[in-house]
Amino acid sequence: MGWFAIAIGFLGQTFGLIMAFDTIQAMGDLSPQMVAGGLKLTLLSSLFGVVSFLIARLEIIILVWMSKDKMEVS
Repeated sequence: MGWFAIAIGFLGQTFGLIMAFDTIQAMGDLSPQMVAGGLKLTLLSSLFGVVSFLIARLEIIILVWMSKDKMEVS
């Protein structure tokens, strides 16, 4: 599931960038603040995907560690 979170995050970022560039093209002249705000917003989906991936990986490490402890006790 962690890999899917990263893939969906980057897919969301790609769609966000396409929509942002379409808006920039339609409006013509934009301020740097508007562009920076849009880019910041598109990066959030990939950030959440990476955070979800790291949480999933940490859980996998914990579960493997716990199963090894149970194997050693048995």
